[in-house]
Amino acid sequence: MAFDRRAGRIVAVLSSLIVDSETWTFDVCANAWTQMHPNRQPPRSEWAQLVYDVDSDTTILVSYTAVWAYDLQGDTWTEMGPAPTINAVFLAYDPVSGLVVVADNSDLKLMWSYEVESDTWTPIHQANGPGYAEFAYDASADRIVAYAFGAASVPETWLLEFRTGTWTKSAAVTPGIVAGWGLPHTIVYDEGAERTVILSNSGLAAYDATADRWQLIVGGDPGSVPDAMVYDSVNRRLVGPGPSQPDVIGVQADFVAFDLTTHEWTVLLEPAKGSPAVAPK
Repeated sequence: MAFDRRAGRIVAVLSSLIVDSETWTFDVCANAWTQMHPNRQPPRSEWAQLVYDVDSDTTILVSYTAVWAYDLQGDTWTEMGPAPTINAVFLAYDPVSGLVVVADNSDLKLMWSYEVESDTWTPIHQANGPGYAEFAYDASADRIVAYAFGAASVPETWLLEFRTGTWTKSAAVTPGIVAGWGLPHTIVYDEGAERTVILSNSGLAAYDATADRWQLIVGGDPGSVPDAMVYDSVNRRLVGPGPSQPDVIGVQADFVAFDLTTHEWTVLLEPAKGSPAVAPK
């Protein structure tokens, strides 16, 4: 999923190796799903990552080397040139430069910036940093915040000034929200609360980059939080499929919102006919 800021809608792509891709949008004010019918769809895939590019007003999908751009207003997908690596899986958008930051799944030191308009990739040269991590762009610090595992699988927090390729290891005690990289989890920046949030089915924690401090919000109860959310800039909250949503075909998704300021959960949409039948990317 990705949040289209100009349209005020979530763009979601449903895809697997056995199901053809579908494009859906979720209206965060009407709390309603709409299945789109674009000119073409990205090829089916068991994995995809999406990010919204403000400059081009398109949602970018990367699935292994394939790169696609979705124009919601025109309801059209455009195939772009291939990514520079088959493992280009971690995406973040930098609003300062207007570039998408992409990292390799197998080695975080392999990182590029991507300009959508010119379909151009530029390597980001780094001198140090974690070998593997999930990351999000944190506007409060103007840095990429990465959640990583260090020695003995101890969680670590790193910050990257990607325009210079300089990593800094945080001294903050990093909570063990992610039990392992093979389990569902996500990392997202909450602009309203100015926190980078990492969540999985084992908990939710928020990182204050200006104070270099983590806060554990929910933990210890598997299934207590969704494992995929995006930031809704219209209502200033996190939104995503509910925690009770099984990741299986044929089960309709509920949709929930979380206010990081009040720690309150709201059910936006109960499981019902007319919503996507698999957990969206």
